[in-house]
Amino acid sequence: MYLPAIVDFVPDQMTKAIAAFLDFCYLARRTVHNEVSLDALDDALARFHTHRAIFEQSGVRPAGFLLLVNIHSSITNT
Repeated sequence: MYLPAIVDFVPDQMTKAIAAFLDFCYLARRTVHNEVSLDALDDALARFHTHRAIFEQSGVRPAGFLLLVNIHSSITNT
């Protein structure tokens, strides 16, 4: 729902970067991965890196940005 709402309001490269980031996030949340899903993760990450420069060029993040990932372990202490 997010991408259709912004598609006509931000540069195409920005839409592509956000789409790749969302693809990566959705894929990463899977509970099980295989070669196909890992390849899809690699592809999404590569697409994000290809298009992310638009955030610096447009002044949204002139110094670039650091994506912090919250790693949550499903292992519980018993």
